[in-house]
Amino acid sequence: MSDRVLSPVLSAPVKPEANLALIARLLPLDFAVFLVYLTIGAPLPVIPLFVNDRLGFDPIIVGIVIGAQAAATLLARPLAGGFSDRRGTRAAVMVGALISALAGVFYFIGTLVEFSPAASLAAIIAGRMALGIGDSLFLTGAMAWGVQLGGPENAGKGLMSVGIALYAAMAIGAPLGIAMFNNGGFGSLALIIAATPLLACLIAYRLPAQPVVSGARIPLREVFGRIWRPGAGVALSGVGFAVIAAFITLYYQSRGWNGAAYGLTAFGGAFIVARFFFGGYPDRFGGARVALACLAIEIAGQLLLWLAPSPAIALLGAALTGFGYSLAFPALCLEAVRRVPPQSRGSAIGAYVVCLDFSLASAGPVAGLLVAPLGYSAIYLLGGGCAALAAMLTIGLLPQAAPATAPGAAE
Repeated sequence: MSDRVLSPVLSAPVKPEANLALIARLLPLDFAVFLVYLTIGAPLPVIPLFVNDRLGFDPIIVGIVIGAQAAATLLARPLAGGFSDRRGTRAAVMVGALISALAGVFYFIGTLVEFSPAASLAAIIAGRMALGIGDSLFLTGAMAWGVQLGGPENAGKGLMSVGIALYAAMAIGAPLGIAMFNNGGFGSLALIIAATPLLACLIAYRLPAQPVVSGARIPLREVFGRIWRPGAGVALSGVGFAVIAAFITLYYQSRGWNGAAYGLTAFGGAFIVARFFFGGYPDRFGGARVALACLAIEIAGQLLLWLAPSPAIALLGAALTGFGYSLAFPALCLEAVRRVPPQSRGSAIGAYVVCLDFSLASAGPVAGLLVAPLGYSAIYLLGGGCAALAAMLTIGLLPQAAPATAPGAAE
């Protein structure tokens, strides 16, 4: 069966909804996403420092700790897609937020047993895994909810909106986490990031639930068969983000530079700028075309990080990576969800993000292996090469790219 557009579409064009009305409908969900992703963004630059400097473990262990979240997400994501399709997007968001709150609890336990590095490390890994399971449910539900709230003519914007909130939390959370770590310690940060998902759960509870789409759902194996090409593309493009998230603080430290947290801020800030100004492009021009252009930008960013002679150039590289990755993810996701019927949309999003989860889970440990023989800069050459492979896959999507019509328009 062809993997071209399988979702029903309207026979006549639909006039796009006014931006302000769309933003108002999406804003509560976006705020909930922001709160949950503070749980990820705030400790992200802190955990490598805590594990490496305070507990004394090497970069390979740091990569494993960072990748543990994605590994847990990878295992749970297929179930998350089915849960979202059967129980509804709001239920997936709420349960995911509650599980994500456990991450802060485990991090706090890790600070209490710091006298035993092995026990502290085990608690941190447990927190990363709890966060991965919670994220699997939360993000799958939030993305599908964003598509529902965006409506058929603004499905891409619904995905973009969720991503903006996500990376705003990453951009703001990184310097916030470093500041709290320096002033109050990891324990105080852990307590705050245990509380923010609970507030997100309350917001989701007060939002009206979206109807569950009826109809026969295609098997998960067939879903993977239909979305494998955009899924492989996002997996390869995600390596650039993974190596920034896992190693930017240690990369700066190895060069004797200050301001590592601003690398994540530059990534997240450029990500938000791209989505704010160009968020409608996948709906207008097609996901594959937009993804290809953005992957070229990501390649340039990774190469700048590889060759950076100064912190300013490294920040530019992180920003270009964030700008490129910002639209590549939802643009390829739009190509994926257009290849399944609406009642299997959650499974398609779950399968698509599984591909990214696999990338994030494996990129940290693999990159960590490169550090000893080649240094920290080499991992950004790896990220650039993976983005180039993603671009080659995306070129293969171009002849099959769907018209700019959103999934499930006949709902």
